[in-house]
This record gives sequence, structure tokens and C-alpha cells, in this order.
Amino acid sequence: MSSEKPPFLVLSPALQTYAWGKRGSQSEACSLKASADPDFVIDANQTYAELWMGTHKKGPSVIRHPQPLAGTLLSDWLKMNQWALGEVVATEFGGELPFLFKVLSVNQALSIQAHPDKTRAGELHSRAPDKYPDANHKPEMVIALREFEGMCGFRPFSEIQSWVVAVPELQQVLGDKVTEAVATLGEDASPEDQLSVLRLAFSSLMSADPVAVRGQLEALVKRVRAISSSSLSREEQLVCQLDQLYPGDVGCFCLFFLNVVPLSRGGSLFLPANEPHCYLSGDVVECMACSDNVVRAGLTPKFKDKDTLCDMLTYTSSTPDRFRVAPQKDKQSEFSEIYDPPIPEFAVARVSVPAGAGDFSLPPLQGKNNYHLHAIFRITSEWAFKYISL
Repeated sequence: MSSEKPPFLVLSPALQTYAWGKRGSQSEACSLKASADPDFVIDANQTYAELWMGTHKKGPSVIRHPQPLAGTLLSDWLKMNQWALGEVVATEFGGELPFLFKVLSVNQALSIQAHPDKTRAGELHSRAPDKYPDANHKPEMVIALREFEGMCGFRPFSEIQSWVVAVPELQQVLGDKVTEAVATLGEDASPEDQLSVLRLAFSSLMSADPVAVRGQLEALVKRVRAISSSSLSREEQLVCQLDQLYPGDVGCFCLFFLNVVPLSRGGSLFLPANEPHCYLSGDVVECMACSDNVVRAGLTPKFKDKDTLCDMLTYTSSTPDRFRVAPQKDKQSEFSEIYDPPIPEFAVARVSVPAGAGDFSLPPLQGKNNYHLHAIFRITSEWAFKYISL
């Protein structure tokens, strides 16, 4: 395999066809795949959920150009060309590309979930490698390509308290003792007491009798649908929508505990380890440490591990502002801004070059930890996911 330095590599990205994705060309992930791979044929009836750019074994990128390298896995090429990672990155991350870059096209909710930290990721992988295929953690950041909605982190405790008091069906699921513990906790309660009660309430919800959950959810949806649609809160609208997709699922009640967060184009959230979240709809760029570890507990037909999820969460309650990442102007480039989360594995540059700008070069990206990122995935409409520039 050649170790010469090509100016760029043209890659064919992997495409994941999960059931929650958008169909055919309605999927941004699908459209970007088609723009990057002329041999790809769109199936109008297929759901296309995620486009993967990177070296993860579940969806590795393949080199298409230059021709002598065509068909070579990017991971294999990087093993022979460590210079492309940069000396610091190659040393710090064992010669591996430390991140996985995706585009998600979300048509319906894709599970109440969280990602383990490194220590727990290793434990879960050792215990159940078929369910947890990676020993690495998976902190991740999303950047909206257009309107997007998701849930992330626990609401401020006062909001959770208000919903528990206002929703009798939720009270029935939680039981009298838990409901009283939530409803009577005073405003002057310590953060430790709030955390303890929140842990009790959420764990009680997730471990509730499925028959009781289904019955109370049916009652809640029936009651809400009798209300004029113009008077419904976003949470009430969502509980009806989620019940249609996942009838009787305990995850439908989780929206009373989690922040519901809309993002407009360019808006971003960083989701560290052990924080609950769920994507509801829209198209986003997603970048993460190179891992596919997910602990799920609701709104999915996949394997659920409720005990692990409830045990691992931080139970920090707050507004969603603590998850937001504001882009900063790139001091090295007048046409780019950087989303730089507080982890060493990645940062993302958003580049907008105006027409008539002439020649333009993009220097290696230097994030908070001074790691020089030499891999740049281009995602403009013309050049979507065609190149990894070196």
C-alpha cells in the first residue's frame, strides 16, 4: 500500500438503515451518500438513518480516489500513514482516528439512552460484548443542519415537580410514596436531596410494572386528546405522538423528566457521559469519540438495560443551556467557526466560503487540548462527504 502523501482522499461513507430514519431521498444522510458515491442507488422505500465517516468497524469508510488506493479501508491506510493523524493525536490515541463523524436523519424518536464513561464502558464490554461492542466511551456533539428537536438532561427539579403534580397518570405509575417525596420537597432543599429524590423517582418510573405503565399511558393519551389541540403544551403533544409510535412504552413518560430542546440550523448540544437524551426529529451532524456503546431504556425495540441506565446517570437537573456549544471564530481562518466541546477527541469546524473568495486553504484545527486535527470531512452541498483532506 502506498505511503505517499496524496492531496486528498475521496471516501465512500457507510450508510445505516435503522427503522427510525427518513425514507429515500427525504433523508439527508441518503442524499449525501448519493452525492459521494455515484454507484449508490436510492431505494425510495428504505429508511436511511445515519451516514458514517470514519474507521469504526461497524461502518468503515472506503477510499475511492486516488485510483491506486480504491477499495482500501481508511483504517488500513491510516495504519500505514500515521503522519495523517498528526504526531500528538497518533501518540495520544494509539494510532487510531479518535472520532466518528455522522449525519443523522431522524424521522421518529430513537430511544431514551445514555452513553457510559470509559470505566463503565470497559466493564459493560467485558460483561456483554454482544450488547456493548466497544470498550471506549462515547461523548457526542450534535449540530443541527435544519430544524431539530430532542430531549437532553433532566429538567430543573421544580419543572419535574410541577409535571408530577399536574399528571395524575404519572402519579399512579410512580406510586403514592414516590409522588409525595417529589411533590413535598421544598425549594430550600439541598442539591443532594434533590438528586436523591430525582434518582428515586426516575428509577421508580423505569422499573414500574409494564401493565400499569400501559394502562396509565392509555388513560393519559385519552385525557389529553379530549383537550383542544390549540391548548396543548408541547409535552402533551409529544406524549400522544410517542404513544402512537411506541404504544405502552415507559419512555413516553420520560418527557416529563427530561428537557425538550428545539434547535435551529447551526444550534449545537454536547452530550457527555451518563446524561439521558433522545433525538425526536430532524437532521443533524453528529461527532463523537469512536464508539457505538449505547445504554437504552425506552422508545426502542432494541435491547433495553434499564438497571444499568438508572445506575449510571448523574441525575443533575438543569436547563438545557449547560449542554449548548456556541461556535467560536476560528483565528486561523476568516471563513470558519469552531464547535469545540470539552474533550480531546474532536472539534468540528463549520466552513462557509463566499462566492468569489478565490483560493482558500483550511489549516489543521487546533482545539482546547492543542491536538492538531488533520482530517477534515467536507459537508457542503456540492462536495458532501467526498474528501478527507490531509
